Amino acid sequence: MTSCLLDCFEFTDRHTAENLAVELLRVAKEWQVEDKVVCCVSDNAANITKAIKVLKWTHHPCLAHTLNLVVRDALKVIKTTVDKVKAVVEFFHKSTVAAQKLKSTQRQMGIPELRPKQECATRWNSTFDMLKRMLEIKDAIISTLALINASIEPLSQEEWELVKEVCAVLEVRSYLEEPLIQRAEDPLSWWQAKASVFPLLVKVMEGRLCIVATSVPSERIFSKTGQILTERRNRIRPISPSKLRHLIFLNANLP
Repeated sequence: MTSCLLDCFEFTDRHTAENLAVELLRVAKEWQVEDKVVCCVSDNAANITKAIKVLKWTHHPCLAHTLNLVVRDALKVIKTTVDKVKAVVEFFHKSTVAAQKLKSTQRQMGIPELRPKQECATRWNSTFDMLKRMLEIKDAIISTLALINASIEPLSQEEWELVKEVCAVLEVRSYLEEPLIQRAEDPLSWWQAKASVFPLLVKVMEGRLCIVATSVPSERIFSKTGQILTERRNRIRPISPSKLRHLIFLNANLP
């Protein structure tokens, strides 16, 4: 599969559905693909959605955009807390003194010098990144705000707990946006590399990925036992049950 750009042009007319439909059809005709359009994927804007319907082309809303809208809608419930976090982040981004004091505090605490992350309104997982980073530098943030006697309102203990709970939920959604691994790739290695990104999920997966898919390993032990205790060998010298047990154990576990 190859992705190609067919056209990129200045659009000076009003962005009505009708005007958009005219331009979409023009480009399709220029490339002689007007009868080959299988589907159009766009954001959920009303004008582009209607334009595609005017052309009678199949339309699918952008999954990432839709997911962003869903999460944004859900985050409205904790908007007050998220806004307070954003205000704290913005404060440290705008104040050089506060930013330097935060670094100094982190050095004194012996923790990595990490900056607060600001969210991007069009990317829901940036909210997760922002909240997760705040949790990572929570103690340094609280200490720095107290030391410089900042006028900005700090988060309460209840709000910190809420941020922690929200991160646990958003971590799952962030994981779902990860691209699929290759068929031959080792999932255990992937989770090991992502342990710091998904600290909660990795604990769950450790308890799932250790489950064997088949009972072949135990069946193989019986085959090994038959190789150790053959009809001919057991006539040479009797092998005690305990010795046989040790031989099987070593045979199965030694590389």
